[in-house]
Amino acid sequence: MVDTPTELGLDCELRSVDQSGETIANAVRRIVHDHVSGWSITLNQSPQERRRKKRMWNRRSHQRHKLRRTVWVSEATWGRTVAGRRELLITPTEMECLTRDISLQGVGLLSDRAPRKRLVVLEFDTWTGPPLELLVRLHWRKRKQPYEYQCGGTILGVISGR
Repeated sequence: MVDTPTELGLDCELRSVDQSGETIANAVRRIVHDHVSGWSITLNQSPQERRRKKRMWNRRSHQRHKLRRTVWVSEATWGRTVAGRRELLITPTEMECLTRDISLQGVGLLSDRAPRKRLVVLEFDTWTGPPLELLVRLHWRKRKQPYEYQCGGTILGVISGR
């Protein structure tokens, strides 16, 4: 039985994804802090704030930060589950985007063409270490003008295992 992408002759990698909220929050903090110091993203909320958000949950409930950074976009596909973790099949593409904003839950992007797949990997260069890679499910794409697209999606996890 053929198991790996290289045995299939595909130009892609198998990687694992950490989908815990704390890992995602730490990655977003690092991206924002690396870009502009002084911003704070907090997970600690008052009990009243938590109750309010339970009653009226909204996908935009987390504070958004304007963030203009170049990111590399790769296409992704879910693979098999190994030891309770789903593997991710990443196909490198030559697509570059500019981030519009970021929150603990999602990210907005600008690009000259729309991503072909809904599941993508965003690679952020950081000053303080290796690049950070976020797995994002794109929920919407909009063509503003020729060669100008906006899209946005939910952060599903942080990719590890390079």
